[in-house]
Amino acid sequence: MSTSSRSLMAFVCSLLLCVSAFAQQPNADPPKLQQRLRERCEGLYTAIRESQWRKVESFFNEDAKVAWAALKKSAIYSFEIRSVTVAADGKTGVTQTSVDSPMRIPGFPGTKIRTQQNVEWAWENDDWYALLKDLPDRETLTDPGPGGTPRQAETPPANTIPSELEFTSRVYDFKLIRRGEPIHAKFYFTNKSDHLVKAKADIFNPCRCVTAKVSQDEFKPGEEGWVEATMETKEFGGYRQGLEVNVQPSGAKVNLVMHGSVLLPWQNRDQK
Repeated sequence: MSTSSRSLMAFVCSLLLCVSAFAQQPNADPPKLQQRLRERCEGLYTAIRESQWRKVESFFNEDAKVAWAALKKSAIYSFEIRSVTVAADGKTGVTQTSVDSPMRIPGFPGTKIRTQQNVEWAWENDDWYALLKDLPDRETLTDPGPGGTPRQAETPPANTIPSELEFTSRVYDFKLIRRGEPIHAKFYFTNKSDHLVKAKADIFNPCRCVTAKVSQDEFKPGEEGWVEATMETKEFGGYRQGLEVNVQPSGAKVNLVMHGSVLLPWQNRDQK
């Protein structure tokens, strides 16, 4: 191959590498990212101003959607985007917006109050999504039963016999979900003993809404498995459910817990 041919091939390869790198980084243009973030911020506040709560939800990432559903909604009069900032890596951003909201004082005509709102955003799935850092206080989300306490199942008593099964976690926190959505939890474990172990899952304080099963009946030394639990949430608000795994031949009883908050009907009534 001649020197000129090798030079031409090197140039073509270099050009292809540049094109490939550009194709893999479609979001590398800071001005475009900033402009898109401004558009998303404007869309979010426009939807809030028009009380389009379902549309507002579409501006949040999956982790924040349920938390948003739990918050009290209030329309605004107007807004003005003051600043839009995108981090150097192009993965996060912050918007600062002046918002005019209704302010109602008993005995006085309706007026408005101006506040400054900072919203954090993350670049996910080729677009900007607003984040909600703090979830609502669970005490405001639980379904009060007699005496104002949420309806909860008791948890199993403390384990007194060492178990051959070692669990990676014994607590599953489903945080916030909408009523009616099923909860699926898996508790993983390993047989750390030098002998065959049998395991069976039981519901502590059983009810029709919860089912649990072990991945198989027997586990060899070093073998891994899991307990799979499913809970229906049509009848519950704040909730905690205990499970019990009976282990043989030691006779140990391993306690597992699912807990979290199920949004109540009134917390979703203003969705549209």
